[in-house]
Amino acid sequence: DCWTLLFHGIPALALPGADSPRTTLKREHLGGIKKLLVVQEDDRGGAAFVRNVAAQLRAIGFKGKASRFDMKPLGAKDLSDLYLLDPKKFKGWFSWPR
Repeated sequence: DCWTLLFHGIPALALPGADSPRTTLKREHLGGIKKLLVVQEDDRGGAAFVRNVAAQLRAIGFKGKASRFDMKPLGAKDLSDLYLLDPKKFKGWFSWPR
């Protein structure tokens, strides 16, 4: 999924696994970032991932804006699936404001 975003010129940080944000997301990863889109995949770990990112953002003192990007209403399991469903609309999903 990260490669799908990067291929389309969309900056991305990959954190594999629902629990990984608690140990791998650091303040230095977000230097200069003011707006962050956290992807919630349509699976059991998706909600846990978003909760863990939110908790870690608070823990590291992130001052920007974070929004959740929920895959379920779009009918896609993940970002690569979303691209395959509608390649022409894909990049537009990630434009601000949100």
